[in-house]
Amino acid sequence: MIGNIDYEDRSFSELEVATFKQIRSIYGNINLYKVHVSSLYMFSAIERIISFNDTFAAIALESMPDLESIELPNLRAAYSPSTFNIDLYDCPKVRVTEKYCSDMRSILGNMVSIGDMTCAIIFHEWHWNDGCSPQHQERIGGGRHYHRHCQPPIRSRFAKGDTDFNRESGSYHQLEPCDNTRMYPIDSRQSPPTLRVEEY
Repeated sequence: MIGNIDYEDRSFSELEVATFKQIRSIYGNINLYKVHVSSLYMFSAIERIISFNDTFAAIALESMPDLESIELPNLRAAYSPSTFNIDLYDCPKVRVTEKYCSDMRSILGNMVSIGDMTCAIIFHEWHWNDGCSPQHQERIGGGRHYHRHCQPPIRSRFAKGDTDFNRESGSYHQLEPCDNTRMYPIDSRQSPPTLRVEEY
């Protein structure tokens, strides 16, 4: 198939599902927004997604409260010039496991965006008198420290190995690639930690 599968605020008809089940390769994107499905079973035959659109991930799923599973059993390759190949945002029932992150990384060769998070570790370093709140300094006893989370402080696009200095908060953010020993499973039904100063 050449083109985008782009749907918003609707369900799929039986004919559409039957058509999607025959697709093995897509030269385009899958963009679903507020689509009422519990899984991606209609795309279970897809083996490859190649996109040349740098605006969206190869697979972008957003605001889908009924979605529970994002498994694509036959997917073997996906490419998008955007930073991430899979972008999942505001899908509260989806539980992403460490195994899923590892499997997707081995298939796609890079990090996978999960909501505001990635399958990576961020080393977050505060520098006192340069943005860190006095309340937080008192809580942890002052000094230099690291947070190990899977979530950037803002919905940002970090490439693998990138560093970023936030002058407002006085902090550095370092992303490292996922691997089997340094990865955190994500439960999107729990409120993830935040690193924004104003929330301390």
